[in-house]
Amino acid sequence: MIAETAYLFRHALLRDAAYQLQLPGDRARLHGIALRAIEALC
Repeated sequence: MIAETAYLFRHALLRDAAYQLQLPGDRARLHGIALRAIEALC
């Protein structure tokens, strides 16, 4: 897996707002990446 830019938000509301601004397709792709990474640990 290629490392991508990560963001750390100090406040949950800011994090949630940024999350909601993601396009649904991008959000689904990132969820898939996270799922495969978690499955690789099991």
